[in-house]
Amino acid sequence: CRIVFTGQAEVSWVEARQKDASQPETVVGRQTLFQCCSQLFGKGPDEKASQPGHLIRAGFHQFRFHFQLPERLPSSFEHFSDTGRVKARVAYCLRVDLENSWRTAGHSRERRILVLRSRDLNRCKSLTVSCPRVSQAGLCMLEKYRLSS
Repeated sequence: CRIVFTGQAEVSWVEARQKDASQPETVVGRQTLFQCCSQLFGKGPDEKASQPGHLIRAGFHQFRFHFQLPERLPSSFEHFSDTGRVKARVAYCLRVDLENSWRTAGHSRERRILVLRSRDLNRCKSLTVSCPRVSQAGLCMLEKYRLSS
């Protein structure tokens, strides 16, 4: 059983092609922020399938694990286009892979992790500039009159 932690940033947008503007091109970018794999128990990926493994009986199981996120990660983020497609995303994920002893079948479960990076607003110089309060009021007065056709 292994646990895989990943962090990825993805972005996409549509651009008009220089030669043929009627055929737009989708530009896609992807960057892996980090990827870490940890063996919880059982055989590692380099061990032979003929070696005895760890038997898990049917039922509910919980396994403790610990993982330290790298420092200075950007916060989780998603931005959608008008059509509902993701245009930009920073996502973090935890995936658990469980294989049978012959490595012919397995189970996998995946969960998203929300990462919120704290920010000290006292250090942002632009936020310390005072802003004058401006109030405006508009009044309109009409004389009483009668409409006739």
